[in-house]
Amino acid sequence: MVFPRRPSVVVQTPSLYPHQGPVASPSLSSKNPDGTPIEVLDGFRAAVIANRSQFFKDLAISYFGADRPGANISESLLNSCLNQDMLTGFPAAYFAIKAFSETDMSEDLKKIDVPTLTLHGDVEQIVPISNAYRSSKLIPNATLKVYPGHLTP
Repeated sequence: MVFPRRPSVVVQTPSLYPHQGPVASPSLSSKNPDGTPIEVLDGFRAAVIANRSQFFKDLAISYFGADRPGANISESLLNSCLNQDMLTGFPAAYFAIKAFSETDMSEDLKKIDVPTLTLHGDVEQIVPISNAYRSSKLIPNATLKVYPGHLTP
């Protein structure tokens, strides 16, 4: 069976930790002077060790912007997110912090060779919009569409 060339690709920027995105290591470094200090990421690792469930619960609240004034995020959506997050075993949750925060994916983004659409909300708390701008600049033939608010399902 022959498949036609893919007309597009989906690139999801990591959305687990603040200042994440698939550009240079999101942790503070000479390549990313606006990155998150490693002490913050160490705090995430400590939170996963101390109480992985609470870490994911707090993460869902920030991810969906439920802590913002006037937010109308259903409890069932937050619970659904927590339930899905809890399917992540402890080792994966712990080691994902390093993978997402200290892996430089800049060169990989430059190799994407199909038209790419990046969607991002302008008030994201987990993945700042600056990451979407940086990622879109690295991907050849990328289009960035910014939506007001958070892209809540």
